[in-house]
Amino acid sequence: MTYLLINIGAIIIPLLFSFDPRFGFVRKWPLVFIVLLIQGTFFIAWDAWYTSLGIWSFNNQHLVGIHIFGLPLEEILFFVCIPFCLLFLHEVLRYFLPEWKMGAWMDMLLIAAIIFLSVLAVSSNGLAYTQVVSLLGAAALITVRLTLPRSVTERLFLLFPLHLFFFYIVNGLLTAFPVVMYDDTENLALRVFTIPVEDHIYSLLMLWSYVGTYEALLMRYGRPTSASVSPA
Repeated sequence: MTYLLINIGAIIIPLLFSFDPRFGFVRKWPLVFIVLLIQGTFFIAWDAWYTSLGIWSFNNQHLVGIHIFGLPLEEILFFVCIPFCLLFLHEVLRYFLPEWKMGAWMDMLLIAAIIFLSVLAVSSNGLAYTQVVSLLGAAALITVRLTLPRSVTERLFLLFPLHLFFFYIVNGLLTAFPVVMYDDTENLALRVFTIPVEDHIYSLLMLWSYVGTYEALLMRYGRPTSASVSPA
């Protein structure tokens, strides 16, 4: 039950604090569930595809043994628990740092990140995980910046280094046991502790994709003030 317990451990505190009136996150649950469905469909489909190709795999010793779409049940739950935590952390930062600004630093960081990911994608031809996650990461950065207010990008640049604390705990456990195993012929075979470097880009992609979709829905439907979500 290792993987299941990691999922539960990750979500339990954000779930409980969702009811904290300071953040009002529980009132946004309808939008959160829509985001989880939209982005989860993509990430789960990608996950199932790469699992079928053997680009990554799962250690049955740490699973309950239930599979859906060729993936362990715990892997499906991962795309519920972890994005929920990311969106909750996003709202917590909005509460504590409502006026966060980066100025010109944001533009420089954004350009540098896009260039880095683009170069990495081009130079990693033949490495399926490295190339695809780098391309998608660059696309996510560009899409969020072009389609959403500047403040969203600024907050995401603050959120990314902060979320790494939790990333190293969760991914560190998943790769240390290991629960998730990687074919190093499909990546750079470079690790931070036990975590493939590509997983950092994957986490960035998840962060920007889920939060970007969440912010787009908030712009469309407005910020809920009651238990239900009403169109703006």
